[in-house]
Amino acid sequence: MIYVIVIVFSIFAPLLGVIGMERGAYSLTASEYGYRVGATEAYLMYAVIIFLTIYVLNYKKNMFSFSYNFYHLGLERKSEGGKVRIRIEFILLVVFSAALAYHNLILAGGWRVIEGVTGRGEFRAGLGRYGAAAYLIIKWYAPVILAYSCEVCFKSRDLFLYVLTFLIFIFTAISSIAFGYKASIIILVTPALIILFWKPRLLTLVLFPAFGLALIVGGYLLFGVDKVGSTAHAFSKSGLFDQLFYRVFVLQGELPWKIWGEYVQGHELPNYLGTLKSLLGGRLGNIFFSGSMPVTPEEIVAANFGMLTTHFAGYPIEGVLAGHNSTATAFSEGVLAGGMAGVVAFSVLAGLVIYFVYQVMDVSLKQGNYIIACVFSVYSIFGVMSWLIGGGLSTLIHISVVFGFVTSVLMLFIVRYVSTKISERLQKAI
Repeated sequence: MIYVIVIVFSIFAPLLGVIGMERGAYSLTASEYGYRVGATEAYLMYAVIIFLTIYVLNYKKNMFSFSYNFYHLGLERKSEGGKVRIRIEFILLVVFSAALAYHNLILAGGWRVIEGVTGRGEFRAGLGRYGAAAYLIIKWYAPVILAYSCEVCFKSRDLFLYVLTFLIFIFTAISSIAFGYKASIIILVTPALIILFWKPRLLTLVLFPAFGLALIVGGYLLFGVDKVGSTAHAFSKSGLFDQLFYRVFVLQGELPWKIWGEYVQGHELPNYLGTLKSLLGGRLGNIFFSGSMPVTPEEIVAANFGMLTTHFAGYPIEGVLAGHNSTATAFSEGVLAGGMAGVVAFSVLAGLVIYFVYQVMDVSLKQGNYIIACVFSVYSIFGVMSWLIGGGLSTLIHISVVFGFVTSVLMLFIVRYVSTKISERLQKAI
C-alpha cells in the first residue's frame, strides 16, 4: 500500500506543480512567473501512459510474470538456532548501525550540522574522503538495516528484538539527520514501512501521509525555515506551511513546465546523450570513453542530467556547480531524449520499472526472502522514486546504485551467516 502511495505521489506531485506554474506561480530556477504552454496536458498524458502500462502488465501478468528463487543462494529467512541465532544477528546489526552512526556523526563531522556550527550545503561539499561512504550509509545501509530489522522483529514478536530494533532505529536516525536533510527521517523509515504495511489497508492511506508530513515539519523545525523565493520581486514564501506546499509541489513542476515550453516553442534543447556518460561514474567513464569525461565547468554540467536541466532552465552555472539542483522528473528526461516520442517511451519505461520492482518485493515477501525484499524497498525510494521526481537514468542504474544494491545484500547475508556460525558454536559448547 505505501509503495503505491509513494509512486502516486512521485507522479502527481510534479503534476500539481506544473498546474501551479501554468497558473502563474514563480519559478526560482528560471526566475520568471509561469504561463500557459500546454505542459499540464503533456504531463497528464505521461501519467496516463504510465498507469496504462502498469494495467496492461498486471492484466497480462500470466504472460509477463516471472518466478525466481534465492534459496540456493541462502537468501531466504532461516530459522536455524531459533531465537538465539536471530538475537545474535540483531546484536550484530546494532553494532553495525552504531558504527555507521559514528562514521557520519564523528568522522564525517555531521555533529557540526546538528549543532548549527556548519551549514548543510557547506558540510556536504566538504565531506572529502568520507563522502562516498557517508552517502552509501544514508541511501543504502542505514535504511536497509532498519527495514530488515523491523520486518524480522515484528514477525518474531520477541520483546528483546523490539528493544534492539529501537536501538537500531536510534543509530540509523543519527546517521541520517547528520546530513541535515529536512526529510531525512521519513526517507529512512519509508522502506521499512513499505515492507511492514505491504498489504493494502485503508488506515495506512490516512496515517502514512500524516506521519510523513509530521516528520518533514519536524525537519524544518530542527534545521530552520528557509526563505524560499525571497529573491523574487514582490514574492515571498516565509511561512512554514507555505514553504512546504511550494517545495513539495511547485518546485517539482517548474522544470517540467520550463523544458516543455522550450520544446513546443521550437527552441534548441541540450544534448541528452551526453548525460549518459555519467552512468559509469568518473573513473570507469574515463576508461570507456577514452578520457573524454568532462573537465571544464560547462562539460561537467553538460554531463550531469540534474545540472544540465537546472542550467538549461536559466540558473547560473556557478550556482549549479555550487549545489543548486532542481527536480526535472522522468517526464522532462523524455522530452530531452526525443520530444513527444521520448515522453511516450519514458512513460512506458516508468510503468515497466514500477511494476517490476513491485513484483520482486511481492514475490520476495511471499517466499520469506526478507533480504531481497528490504533491499528492493530501499531501491524503490532512492532509485525509482528519485528517478520519477528528479529524472536521469543514472538514478536508476548508475554504477554507485549497483554497488550500493549489491553490497547491501552482501552486508545482510554476511551478518546472518556470521550469526548462524556463532549460534552453532554456542549450541555445540552447551
